[in-house]
Amino acid sequence: MPVALNANHLLHLKKCREEELIAKLLQKFFHCNLNRPGVIKAYHDQLLFFAAYPPNPFIYKLCLEALERIKTLLADRPSLSFTLTGSGLPSTKIHCLFSRPVAIWLVINFPASVQLYASKANEDAVRSIFKLVLPKIEYKNIFQGK
Repeated sequence: MPVALNANHLLHLKKCREEELIAKLLQKFFHCNLNRPGVIKAYHDQLLFFAAYPPNPFIYKLCLEALERIKTLLADRPSLSFTLTGSGLPSTKIHCLFSRPVAIWLVINFPASVQLYASKANEDAVRSIFKLVLPKIEYKNIFQGK
């Protein structure tokens, strides 16, 4: 049964300076259980560092494989992905306030990935609130034809 990856493992990897040992640790960690959000985030950060500054091509390849594993893991486990909301990890959401120009850019470039978040009101109530707070021209542009 695989061991769960923990903070001590990652500290060992972070302090390691020998390429051969780094490669062995990355290979070992690839088979560890990833079930703790904080450890997953720290592991991901360490992998990004080694991918950006790889001591050799083999370590770079190991990092890319491990990053892909994290991406797949988070896509397959929505509850874990939800726990990591705002972390910027793949398959996680980011809830943020954007200016209107940035929001428009996001909607144009990533229409399937952008949605209104955290409104407990129904659609008519949201429209009424927007009508009160948005300048008239912005309101018309947003709700044109609806």
